Amino acid sequence: MTVSLQDLKSNIDIVEAVQRYCEIKRVNNNDYVAVVNPLREEKTSSLHIYVDTQRYYDYGSSEGGDVFDF
Repeated sequence: MTVSLQDLKSNIDIVEAVQRYCEIKRVNNNDYVAVVNPLREEKTSSLHIYVDTQRYYDYGSSEGGDVFDF
């Protein structure tokens, strides 16, 4: 059986993946923000995780992506 990359992505929750690297907190019904950004040092974390799209975005570095990019 061959598993596609899309199948793998759909089976990995980005919130669970990011939680392995840092503490996150809910900011509204479906979005989270990292308490401390694991990707770079900054005073206030700008790393946001979006549940609906299963993507993240770091507003401080203007970089983002899916669970594999993280």
